[in-house]
Amino acid sequence: MLALFRAMPPSVSLGDSAAFIAQSQSPWDHGFEPPGYPLFLSLLLPIGPISIVVMQALLSLASALFTYARTKMLWLALSIVACPFLIVFDFQLLTETLACHLIWVGIVLLAWPRRSWDPVLAGIFFAAAALTRDTLYLMPLVLVLAAARSRFFKPALLAAAVAFITVTPWQVAHGTVKISDGRGGFALWIGTWERNADWQLPGIRNAAWPANAFRSDAERDRVIQAIARHDEGPLTEIALDRIRSQPHAVLQTWVVRYPRLWVGTRVDSLQLRFQRGGIAWYSLKLAFFALNLAILVIALIGAWRLRREPTARLIAVPIVYLGCILIPFHNSETRYSLPAMVPLLFFAGQALVTAARARRHSVSRPLSP
Repeated sequence: MLALFRAMPPSVSLGDSAAFIAQSQSPWDHGFEPPGYPLFLSLLLPIGPISIVVMQALLSLASALFTYARTKMLWLALSIVACPFLIVFDFQLLTETLACHLIWVGIVLLAWPRRSWDPVLAGIFFAAAALTRDTLYLMPLVLVLAAARSRFFKPALLAAAVAFITVTPWQVAHGTVKISDGRGGFALWIGTWERNADWQLPGIRNAAWPANAFRSDAERDRVIQAIARHDEGPLTEIALDRIRSQPHAVLQTWVVRYPRLWVGTRVDSLQLRFQRGGIAWYSLKLAFFALNLAILVIALIGAWRLRREPTARLIAVPIVYLGCILIPFHNSETRYSLPAMVPLLFFAGQALVTAARARRHSVSRPLSP
C-alpha cells in the first residue's frame, strides 16, 4: 500500500487531522468533541507522527490476532490485516482505525466469550469507541435489541450498562445530553442540503457552499456567524426547521446522498503515486471501487443466509446501526461507514466459505447409478 500511495509522512496540517492535533493539547477541554482520539494522539505525538501510524498498524494487527485467538477463523484475521480499506486509515491521523477496532474487539468479546467478565470488558471497549466517535454512543442499545431472546441478551445488557456508566459522566459534564449543545448540529444542518462532498474540497474555512445550502441571505449570515463562533445551537434550529418545513426536499436529499456512505473507492483520502488521470491511476481506482462493491454485495448475501443466527445478529449491529443513524447527518464519505468494515468482511467471508464448501461437497459426491 505504501508503494501505491503517498502516505508518509502522515498529514498533520490538513482537515480533521489538524483539528485532532490541536485538540490533543487539551483532550478533555473541547466541549462536545470526543476526547478519545486527541488523548491517543497526545500520548504519541511527542515521539512523532510516524509513531502514530506504527501504533495504529499494531492495533490492527492486535485486533486480527485477538480475532483468531477467539474465533479460530484464520481467513477473517488475514482479511483484517490485508484489507486495503483498513490499511489506508492506518496511515492517517483520523479516528477511523481506533474506532473500528474498539467496536470490533467489543463485539468479539460478546460473541465469543471465554470469561465471566468479558461483557464488562466489551462495555469498556464500546465506551472507548463512543469517546472516540460520538456517533457510536447509542450502539450498545442496538446490541441489546439484537441479542433479545438469545443467550447473548444478559451479556449484551451488562455491556451496555457498563458502556453508559462509563460515558455518561463525560456527556453530562459537557452538556451533550442536549442535541443543541453538541456538534451534531453542524452535521445535521449539512445533512439537510448536501448531495456530495464537493463543497468541502477547499476546506471548511473556505467551503464552496452550494446555492441550496441557504434559503435566504439572512440565513446565510446566521450560519456563517454560528460556524465562526463554534455555536451549533443555531445550526440545529435551522436544520430542524428545514426538516419540518421542507420534508420532501430533505428526504430526497437523504436518498440521493445515501449511497455515498457505502459505495466508492474508500481510498480517496490518500494521493496515489501515479499521474492523475493516467491508465495506472484509473485502473487502481476502478480496482478499489470494484473490491469495495464486491465486499458489500457478497456481505449482504452472507448476512441474509445467517440472519437467524444469534452471533450473526450481533456482528451485523455496526452495519445496521451506522446505516440508520447517519442518514440525516453529513455522510457523503465512505470513511464514516468504516467501523462496519470488519463485520462486512465477516459476512462476505462466510458467504464465500459456504459456497466453497458446497462446491467441494457437490464435486466429491459420488454419481448416482
